[in-house]
Amino acid sequence: MPAKEEETLLLIEGSPKNRKAILSYLSKDYRMLSAKTGKEAWDILKQDEVDAILFDEGIRDTSGEEFVQEARVQYTEAIRIVMSESRNDQEVMKIFKTGAVYQVIPKPCPPWHLWLLVN
Repeated sequence: MPAKEEETLLLIEGSPKNRKAILSYLSKDYRMLSAKTGKEAWDILKQDEVDAILFDEGIRDTSGEEFVQEARVQYTEAIRIVMSESRNDQEVMKIFKTGAVYQVIPKPCPPWHLWLLVN
């Protein structure tokens, strides 16, 4: 997706350090919204339209699989990317098989890699 001023990304990331790094990098080209929890993310999504959702699988109050499945139903146009620390192929494939996610990428993930995915 070419970078335009109106494109908005929602980052759901539990780690303050990772959240800060990703927001700093992506905010150069996108309007960035961020949440620390799934609940915060749902509250943001009720108020703002987003073009992409970047979800940290390590969020404690909801799983990436659950979140992207529900987001797929409610926000069909948003690109959904899950960032996962799991090295278990079956877990990752389970997320893909839902059809609710565009990409699952391993963590740690450099911010420029996320930029390439959404750009």
